[in-house]
Amino acid sequence: MNVTAKFDDRQFKEAAERIAVFSNKSMLEVCRQQAGLFVSDAVRFTPPFGDAPITEKWPVQREVGEKRVEKDIRKAFMPVERLAIFHSKRPLGNLLRRALRGTKNRFKAEQILREVGIKTDGIIAKANEDFHNLKRNNRGTVRSGKSPFIVTNFKSIADLIRKKQKLVGLAKSGWRAAVEGVNKFRARAIGLPAWVRRHGGTGGYQEGQAGNRSFVEVSNSVRHAQKHSDKIMTRAWNNRIRNIQLQAQKQEQAMQRAAKKAGLA
Repeated sequence: MNVTAKFDDRQFKEAAERIAVFSNKSMLEVCRQQAGLFVSDAVRFTPPFGDAPITEKWPVQREVGEKRVEKDIRKAFMPVERLAIFHSKRPLGNLLRRALRGTKNRFKAEQILREVGIKTDGIIAKANEDFHNLKRNNRGTVRSGKSPFIVTNFKSIADLIRKKQKLVGLAKSGWRAAVEGVNKFRARAIGLPAWVRRHGGTGGYQEGQAGNRSFVEVSNSVRHAQKHSDKIMTRAWNNRIRNIQLQAQKQEQAMQRAAKKAGLA
């Protein structure tokens, strides 16, 4: 499934036709304009974003994404050094440290953790994507309250965080083709930051005529965006419908004022 929006006179016919008349533009030109405004919003409403997606700076959105990645991974993995029993000089602490020295004794180490009430899904040498995926739900995140994997190589957690943080911006990059398509007709181009552009992104831009209808179609087919497709489309589309109606109303009022000033009304 693609995150797809199709702009034509069936979706917002009345407002688009009024704008076309008031601005002396063709319906295709109006569709291009509205598609550009939609894409600008859609990029902003595609994760990551903070509390003010439309107005906040790009570095804010990047930081939000990177922090979410780190938080998610740290819910899935816990370094063994964070366990108080690992540092205990009592018999169970000594047994745990000895058990962790070899992979054959990890079952014994897990038994010790259970004895002291520590819940875990197992003891592993290194954090990696496969173990992380085992913890993720259908939205791609790790739910709070889940028992973590206990990791003996704590550096591997930081390595995995850095690796996954490099994917921040991938979902947004799916709008790149749409951005390039609408920018051809915009006086002020939509800019994408480097952390979004570094991903190729897969999506599309298409426009044309179908009978007496003009249309512009934009899409984002990056897999990372599909989890959020309903929210992205609903927020960006509702924002566009609201604003195209306001735009048509303002242009109509401006025409009426001009006509009155010229003595034509």
